[in-house]
Amino acid sequence: MNIILYNNLGEAEAFIDSNEEIFIYNLKGESVAYILNDNLIYSFKGSHLGWIKDEVLYDGDGQIVGSFESKCKCIPAKEKISPKRADKQEMEPRQKPMEKPNFTKTESFRDLMTFLNNK
Repeated sequence: MNIILYNNLGEAEAFIDSNEEIFIYNLKGESVAYILNDNLIYSFKGSHLGWIKDEVLYDGDGQIVGSFESKCKCIPAKEKISPKRADKQEMEPRQKPMEKPNFTKTESFRDLMTFLNNK
């Protein structure tokens, strides 16, 4: 079963493939980011994007950009996920993780897909 990721409006926009548990895909099946050490979110260009903590996705400022269904504030819409997966992007060298901010309950001005597609 895939782990659906919802934006702050309760719309499904991405998912974590539960068979792989480290790659994040958009709903078309294209890889957009990956997870390192169970909580660090990286772009394939090596940029540290943010964190996953208690099923919530945070940006570099500690603000919420998305969540798993269990933490979604809205009634989540059920979206179709492409069964096909595009080839994964090649991972480039990673930058050092950002200093961990204080995680807040404030929603980020960034939407989930802008956050995940950050190069």
